Amino acid sequence: MKLNFETFANELKPFEVKEKKNQKDYSKMIKVIHYLWTHTPTAEIDFDSFSVEDVSDAMDEMENLPFIWDEGHESFICDPYNKLVMYEHVTNVIYALVDSQEKRYVIEEEDIFL
Repeated sequence: MKLNFETFANELKPFEVKEKKNQKDYSKMIKVIHYLWTHTPTAEIDFDSFSVEDVSDAMDEMENLPFIWDEGHESFICDPYNKLVMYEHVTNVIYALVDSQEKRYVIEEEDIFL
């Protein structure tokens, strides 16, 4: 069977991912969140790797983190798209991958969002 790569490439063009312009780079703000989340000692923080604006953005993410308190005085985080929540999910996945060798877990939707 011969494959015509030109035809194949033309068939894939409608599915091509176009780079979105004007997307903000959150990498430095995530670095600030990492330092906060892991309680990194001040001596180990590279203060040249982020700006005051990145710290301000991280503080805004912390302020925008909605909580719900139930009658049992437990708190639940309600925004799965908040950068802090996303960072926590990523670190949990990495820990699970490292901690459990040769195991596969299917994350169900109710595990992600309460």
